[in-house]
Amino acid sequence: MNQLLQIGFAPCGHWSVSSDRLACDLSRFATLRNILYAFVVDGELMSDGKTVQTLATRMAGYRTPAPSQTTNVRNNARVKQALESG
Repeated sequence: MNQLLQIGFAPCGHWSVSSDRLACDLSRFATLRNILYAFVVDGELMSDGKTVQTLATRMAGYRTPAPSQTTNVRNNARVKQALESG
């Protein structure tokens, strides 16, 4: 995490899960496009990507993926697993 912060990444929100549904609370950067983002769990980089659309729209794809969106389905499961394991 420290390396990400050193190169200019900044926390933008957090995920939660309730009744098997994900929620993403973006406190910053929600309306920005074409930005790099990273998923960090316990200080460890788990995944990263770049948006074309807004960050909020990209995270919505992870939150409620269509069955054909394999990356979104995979990351949805990973986020749920990380949250459910504490």
